[in-house]
Amino acid sequence: MIITGMSAIDWWRTPPKIRAAWLTQEQLLAADAPTGYLVQSLSKQRSNAAEPIRHIQNRLLGDLKGVRLPIHLLVSQHAPETKNALVQAHRMYREIPSSYVRDIGNGLSVVSPAVALVQVAGALGFYKTLELMYEFCGIFTRFTPTHRARAAMSQLKADGEWEAASRKRGIEGVFAYYTDSGSMEPMYTPSGERLPWTPCFTRRGAFANMCKRPPLIRCDDLAASISELRGIHGIQVARKAVRQVQPGAGSPLEVKMNMIVSLPPRYGGEGWPRPHLNRRIAFSPAAKAMTAADSCVGDLVWSRERVVLEVNGFDFHADEEGFKISSGRTSALEAMGYTVIDITYDQMSSSEALELKLERLGQCLGVPLQKRTVSFLGKRQKLHAALFSHERL
Repeated sequence: MIITGMSAIDWWRTPPKIRAAWLTQEQLLAADAPTGYLVQSLSKQRSNAAEPIRHIQNRLLGDLKGVRLPIHLLVSQHAPETKNALVQAHRMYREIPSSYVRDIGNGLSVVSPAVALVQVAGALGFYKTLELMYEFCGIFTRFTPTHRARAAMSQLKADGEWEAASRKRGIEGVFAYYTDSGSMEPMYTPSGERLPWTPCFTRRGAFANMCKRPPLIRCDDLAASISELRGIHGIQVARKAVRQVQPGAGSPLEVKMNMIVSLPPRYGGEGWPRPHLNRRIAFSPAAKAMTAADSCVGDLVWSRERVVLEVNGFDFHADEEGFKISSGRTSALEAMGYTVIDITYDQMSSSEALELKLERLGQCLGVPLQKRTVSFLGKRQKLHAALFSHERL
């Protein structure tokens, strides 16, 4: 049995520390009674329960706690289809190559990130699929916890392994994608382990439904996989989207802004030169005198034009110091000849305010805005509506 589609997206988005934390029903009930009673009733084993239900029941409070219900599974074409509040089991008429399936133990597997992205592309459409690809190839994960996952987070926090650990200074984690020279930052610890996932918090200390982590898949690997896959609904949308994805995004708002400035005009973008996303900038000796740091990380960086676009959203950085709020950061960059432009969520989500920011950015980059023809404005409106809809990915 293979976890598939949006359920696979949920599985890959679940922080490993939450997957590994096993809950008791008592802990779940204490965290959220209504959902706890639902899960408690579902977890009562029936002797004649279908095999998919038995597999899922045993892991609801384990490694599947971050996956929304019902959980979608692929089963063999001879197995019965199962549809209830817990499981949606679909017959698999075309075998998925073993290289695109990850065994997660006890008879259960999950499709690879590439397959999962293709499987959801048909329903999501081009823009939302591209956003998801940016996320999977970037250094962040959107994670809206289920009630089960939130109970696990509460337990981890009580044990000092969630919020407290993420706020230690000097914590190992992913805070940039590119080095100052433009190469990819190391995504492994000195001992050879993948860098850990670090949760992000709002300025008020609440979990921001986002973690920083190494990329789930490289852009080149995603493109190669999608070119090989056949016979999956959504493959054409995925093939179109993967041509536009870039690596290194660090937040949903960075993705949206980069799509606006970088997508070709036929998709409603400005078609400007692509920036580096989350590139480290080393400070000169004079710039260091203005800030306590040796470097900073710019959201969208055009190195040749010496322009940095900072996207200020709701999410706080995972480290307490925070690259984006370091004292003197902007002054240090400006002393090195950079132009720093800030844009907020409100400005980005307003077509009128966004237009003013794009005019300023275009002047700094030395590139013109796309001609505001009726055709282009219709495509821009479509892009903007897709990016700022409240539909959950």
